[in-house]
Amino acid sequence: MGDAAAHRLQRVARASLGFKGEIAWRLLENWVEHLREEAPMLASRQAVGGFVAAVDSLRDDVARSEKRLARLEAALVKPKE
Repeated sequence: MGDAAAHRLQRVARASLGFKGEIAWRLLENWVEHLREEAPMLASRQAVGGFVAAVDSLRDDVARSEKRLARLEAALVKPKE
């Protein structure tokens, strides 16, 4: 879910549930923050973004290495005249 949709859903939930909904929402926000910061069971967006960038970089490095290896293997297979 995107940020805009999440904020809209949050506003609707808070408005429809009134004061009790506001309290429940704050408890939920605090619980999620606890899971992210204190007992890291959930990853932050920055951590996930960093991980995805590292995986992309590793994938590109492996692809370049595979191409180099293929060129070296092709050079070794060519018969000498």
